[in-house]
Amino acid sequence: MLSFYDALILVGHSSHQPYADRLNQWLKQYGYTAWQPATLPPSHAPNTIDAVVSHAHNVLLVATPTVYPNDVRAMIEQAMAYHKRLFVIVPLVPEEDGLDATDEADSETLTDATHSDRANSDRIANFDGTSSDGINPDLSSDDLAGADLANADPTHFALTSQDFTTLDRDLLDRDPMEALSALADLMEWESHRQTNPWLVQMAVQVEGDVPSTSLLQLIETLQDQAELIHQHSRLLVRALQWSSHDYAAQHWLTESDLTQAIQWLNAITQASGPTCQPTALQQDFIIASTQSTDDAIVTVLLAYADGDREIPLSPGGPASLDALRDLLQAAGISMWDLHNDCPPEANLEIALSRATEACDNYVILLSPHALGHALCLEGLLFALSMNKRIVPVLLSTVDADHLPEPLQGMPWVDLRGAKPPLSTTNAGRQLIQALRHEADYHRTHTQLLMAALRWERQQRHPNGLLSPQEARTYHRWIQEAQQRSRHRPIYLQELFITESLRRTTLPTHSDSPRQILAQMTDHMKTWLAQRIHR
Repeated sequence: MLSFYDALILVGHSSHQPYADRLNQWLKQYGYTAWQPATLPPSHAPNTIDAVVSHAHNVLLVATPTVYPNDVRAMIEQAMAYHKRLFVIVPLVPEEDGLDATDEADSETLTDATHSDRANSDRIANFDGTSSDGINPDLSSDDLAGADLANADPTHFALTSQDFTTLDRDLLDRDPMEALSALADLMEWESHRQTNPWLVQMAVQVEGDVPSTSLLQLIETLQDQAELIHQHSRLLVRALQWSSHDYAAQHWLTESDLTQAIQWLNAITQASGPTCQPTALQQDFIIASTQSTDDAIVTVLLAYADGDREIPLSPGGPASLDALRDLLQAAGISMWDLHNDCPPEANLEIALSRATEACDNYVILLSPHALGHALCLEGLLFALSMNKRIVPVLLSTVDADHLPEPLQGMPWVDLRGAKPPLSTTNAGRQLIQALRHEADYHRTHTQLLMAALRWERQQRHPNGLLSPQEARTYHRWIQEAQQRSRHRPIYLQELFITESLRRTTLPTHSDSPRQILAQMTDHMKTWLAQRIHR
């Protein structure tokens, strides 16, 4: 089984393999686990590429002025699809004798590169801006339509090394923008997936026995927000396993893992700097995990005391509870029973609360036992707080003065003395009629409540909000429901709809794909010019 590792080092050309080997040595010296595929998996082996890339916390691409081989390109594409933190490393070599005449000529060709702040000559930026130069003349604006890096943070990283000033001659001998031609291709591919990978550009010198300032800067950047990056990889691998098993519930996150995942989701979407964003699959995985098999909506929750399990409908007759279950089952009404449907290892209070949230009707079986049963009464109060419909069913005589105040004045169904089958009795028909009255309204109330509670348990993450169409549909329901005197929507449901509607009306702003790619060009040209002039 493949283990997680800190960096996947990819090389586009064999001439840069010694550089990558030395970089790998430095990373290991600082305690990082790095991996270079000795023989890259073929591009037609997606499962192998998925495994290699998904287990890498960071991807380091050694920039070359050539088109990247298909194997390398496939891995970069997968890294972008998985929203991995991608470092584009420009190799630097130590300056030996300074710039010669050829160097000066090369320098002259770059002096017209625009840069407004000379004080920042030692700093390079993430690819996040605009310019007018095209990176790949073969790519039209149509080819790049939809590419979106608008969310990239314009964070800069200081490069203050005085040990070197000369770029790899192979890069300088060519058009410096040619090194980005492959990235332009990747941007075209990325536009169809509408994701926003982090691209971090750094120039790093690895030669010598003493670590250069640029190398230390790379180490520092790798350490930045490392725990968020590591959690990203772990959740990605688990989400991929979930999807490979047809999204089965047994692969959901549970308990502490789910809590940590929700905290990570909120933290990483608010993080700044060189981090990575969650994928849609990770978000779906976390949201799905907030559900449980106990969350299936049912029409009826049966709440009763332990001592009432065997109370007969009439002397010598079957137990009232059994007759009641038969009645509901025959009517096609789904139900949840605390004593029969709750797993033995489950916390009863939590199970009852979740089941109450997921029921349309809280049916409480009244008896002297029930009036002293803590779980029945706690469930009743919780159901009332959710504005659930309460249906009291009288099993045996109780003192009306001892009824909980909310039940006083409520109509109840009297099963005392009824004979089975209950479907033939007035009491049985009365109960079924009560449960079917405005059933659609109460089902909608439950569905909206469940969605709002999931959103709340995700710490109100935007990904838990409704789609525009759903939000408008539920908004119309809310407007009508607010006019009712009973079973109105609760505040959380109203807030959930409001936030969902607000999200659908928020304006979105993004630079055009050509602007984004052009500014990437401008950043590199400016940086190259600054380095050469030194």
